[in-house]
Amino acid sequence: QNDLTTAEQRYQEILELRGQSPMVTPNPNREAVLANNIGSFYTAQGRYDEALDAYGLALNLYIQQSNRAGEALARNNIGTVMLNIGDMEQAEAFYLEALAIYEEIGDLPGKGQTLNDLGRLYDRSKQFDQARSYYRRAIDEVYETTLANIQGSRFKARFADKHARVYARLVELLWDADDYSLAFDYSERARARAFLDQLANGTVTFRADSDGTLLTQAQQLRLDITQRQDQLTAISATDPAQAPTELRAELEARQQDYLTLVERLQSPQAASFTAVSPAALPELQRLLDPQTTLVEYFTLPDRLLAFVLTQTTFTPVELPLDRATLTEAVREFYEYDFATLASAHPRSLQRLQAGLMAPLQRYISTEHLTIVPHGLLHYVPFAALSDGQQYLIDRHELTMLPSANALRFLGEPSQSPRSLAVFGNPTFDLPFAGEEAKTIADLYGVEPVIGQAATEERLRSQASEATILHLATHGEYNTSSPLFSQLLLTPNPGDDGRLQVHEIYGLDLTRNTQLVVLSACQTQVGEASDGDEIIGLNRAFLYAGTPNVLATLWPISDEATADLMEQFYGFLQQGETTARALQLAQQAIKEDYPHPYYWAAFGLTGRGS
Repeated sequence: QNDLTTAEQRYQEILELRGQSPMVTPNPNREAVLANNIGSFYTAQGRYDEALDAYGLALNLYIQQSNRAGEALARNNIGTVMLNIGDMEQAEAFYLEALAIYEEIGDLPGKGQTLNDLGRLYDRSKQFDQARSYYRRAIDEVYETTLANIQGSRFKARFADKHARVYARLVELLWDADDYSLAFDYSERARARAFLDQLANGTVTFRADSDGTLLTQAQQLRLDITQRQDQLTAISATDPAQAPTELRAELEARQQDYLTLVERLQSPQAASFTAVSPAALPELQRLLDPQTTLVEYFTLPDRLLAFVLTQTTFTPVELPLDRATLTEAVREFYEYDFATLASAHPRSLQRLQAGLMAPLQRYISTEHLTIVPHGLLHYVPFAALSDGQQYLIDRHELTMLPSANALRFLGEPSQSPRSLAVFGNPTFDLPFAGEEAKTIADLYGVEPVIGQAATEERLRSQASEATILHLATHGEYNTSSPLFSQLLLTPNPGDDGRLQVHEIYGLDLTRNTQLVVLSACQTQVGEASDGDEIIGLNRAFLYAGTPNVLATLWPISDEATADLMEQFYGFLQQGETTARALQLAQQAIKEDYPHPYYWAAFGLTGRGS
């Protein structure tokens, strides 16, 4: 917790107690652990002489006990102190000794840490060939192997987060060495790996719970969660500022307990579960349509890289935009431009166009453009990037992907006629959503499911029957527990009316569904992690089996959205692809609603077919 003052007090108490307890049987391994921890404490404070004394004691004690793992740890820690004080030769010697022991005893986590530390050592010494070599070994020999063996997407995502810096630095070093195809390979390895594994393995299955204990616990937790959500909703409706912190904490704790229980019931341990290795660049290029250009971005602390791919070309471009400028432009768009709606071509979007797309335009000659964002770029409305006269959507039809490798696992386009299931206005406070649902349903000659009929149960029974599933309702993103982000439907005795991300994972949309339209607020967003995992509603529907999800980046205008949806479905009726229909609808709607706020929130993730 970085509370160094309290830490020092506790260590001092331990040392005093140890000296006052002659009856305690000496335990050299426990003494070694204590010395090692005290060394870590001194290292964190920059008290390197004291750290070396503590680590030296730990090393001697570990050697006396023939504790090889402890010896390697102490040697690695001494190496880190030497690195911090600038003694590169000694640091290298201690790291190499630690690495030899870790390899001898087969300790993968220790080996990974030391390989990473050797990479940092050579990186700091500007021996970049050596740095690249050790970073690659850390990733290839340890991190990738470990990722493949971790069960549970939450744990996989946390592991990827922890080591994201190593991937990012390796991408940068490979870029600087002009090894662009390998830089692209590690860029792919660095992003959304838990999600990629989910896509590859299909929909969730559950193992047998022989005595029903886990299922009973899960049902009770769901009941507890629903009760607390209802309490919070009732309080927030009268006075949002008075929502009890204690109640919110209880809710979050039960949500985490529930997710842990669900992961125990899921069966990724089955023999059919596979961890996916990212495909090589040529294989990914073969997956691209001849009329598609893919632009994959990679953000670094002070640089922004782009890889431009077609079936036959590969072009790396370093962009004239650093993270600070990018952050400022995105903040200006959401905070200032939304507040004023003064200009149809906001300065912030012109700055983003100049930094993100203008340098790439010479390499993009296709109608279809697929964007693979990274980090903060997930929140950029690419369709609205502007040169002051034209938007990007005026030049290209657009789709988004979480990674280029996702193309390998998205469903193929269907040749069957389009059919529609539409749910709308379940909460009775979205009049335009109700009208939107009726208008769209009329185009396809079907009855919309609206009001009291728009229940979770009805959705589950009809979701997989139509090629298009349209949901015109409220969406809520849960910042503290993203897997509980939700779409609001009508509650009934069997369901609470909250269709949440972890429940969407259990839908099977692999048979017929070609498109899910989330005509609701903030259904595309989620919090980007260092490992570029975003837990949001749009990715949940992709995982459930649809190859295309149309979702939103920000709270949207009901009236403008209803008009846009009518235009979009009209173009689909005329036989346009999903991506082309969205492009034409956005071009049409901005005639009446010029500011991008009204039309650029919608983004299409997936194939675009």
